[in-house]
Amino acid sequence: MKKPCIITTLSFIIAAIVIAACLNFIFIAAIIVPEDLKREIIVSSNDEADYSMDSQTILLSIAEGKSDMFVQQAGTSSATIVELPPVQWKQADFLEVADAFSKAILHENLDGWKVKEDILFSLDCKDASFGPQHARFTFFKTVNTGQGTSRVEHTIFIDPQNKQIGWWGKTYSPDYGEAVSIDLSRVKFSVDEALRVAEENGGDKARLGVNNICQIDIDMARGGFWNTAWNNWDIGYTGYHGDNLLEMDVSTQTGNYQIIYPKPK
Repeated sequence: MKKPCIITTLSFIIAAIVIAACLNFIFIAAIIVPEDLKREIIVSSNDEADYSMDSQTILLSIAEGKSDMFVQQAGTSSATIVELPPVQWKQADFLEVADAFSKAILHENLDGWKVKEDILFSLDCKDASFGPQHARFTFFKTVNTGQGTSRVEHTIFIDPQNKQIGWWGKTYSPDYGEAVSIDLSRVKFSVDEALRVAEENGGDKARLGVNNICQIDIDMARGGFWNTAWNNWDIGYTGYHGDNLLEMDVSTQTGNYQIIYPKPK
């Protein structure tokens, strides 16, 4: 009489247990991703699109509720660009123009979007008395795709002296929350006020020392000298050969400043 194949039966049972364990591990691994393996992937992007605007009248046009203030540029124009006189816009004016552009061109109301903390303002040193002349903001929001979440980002740059404004966009998926936002309504000292503090505490001497042949860049810096959760304005005066003339942090909450470079003696 033939004996039952006990070994074969046991082998089958063990193999089934091993396969089930592996599938369970794969399922858990798919849900619990180690922090060092998390990667946000760009799943779609929009190339830079440039528009022209009348920077001398645009704030009035926005107040009047007009929507035809931006004209897309078909390509690089061979005509000579005539630079306008410096604008005297405040931080709020740049944001107002960005919001109008988003509504008119991107068909998005920025009320539902957050401002990414990589805000940037800049100007030539010769225009320091007028305030920032260029600005760049990145706005983002999280959307539910049905299979998870994605983060949509729209970056808007504004160059009023050259009558230009434009944007580019990216979508990241999955959204692991890598974008850090800043609540501008809680910023007590705006960028134009921070520039004034810098000018009064060494900035004017730094730029006049090189005959205003330099650039001023102002961006957000988390922590900074005070190492706080609040963002600070990081203001840098840079020569056109890349030499660092002056750098300081100005608190967005108190207006206090600390010179980062050159180190105080």
